[in-house]
Amino acid sequence: MDRPHQPFSRQGLHRHTLHLFHQMRGQGVAPHRCILPSVIRACARLADPDAGRASHAVALRSSLDRDAFVRSALIDMYRKCRRVPDARHVFDATLDKDLVVWNSVVSGYAHRGAADAAMVLSIKMRSLGVNQIS
Repeated sequence: MDRPHQPFSRQGLHRHTLHLFHQMRGQGVAPHRCILPSVIRACARLADPDAGRASHAVALRSSLDRDAFVRSALIDMYRKCRRVPDARHVFDATLDKDLVVWNSVVSGYAHRGAADAAMVLSIKMRSLGVNQIS
């Protein structure tokens, strides 16, 4: 069922999402913290690390890279593009690591078969008092 109120990326129209974002940027529309995570998720679903890096550059230039949901989307995108070191770099550069960011990096390692790294981070997360979502 078509749901026009949902972002295109949630409807599986990932290329369309990227195209519209590119058009918006071409018209001088500034990126927004509610839109950029959907664009980054579209890159992840397409497993397109080049588009993902370009979106990351937009986040950096617009200071949206500090937003937890943008960071989480970046970590997830790099993970899905098999760029775990890049995902870890985004995680390590995060000063205020909240539950969203921690869960993104832990699940990233777990999904890539790096159970030991996921467990170490999970233990560290708990020791720092960050609660996990069950």
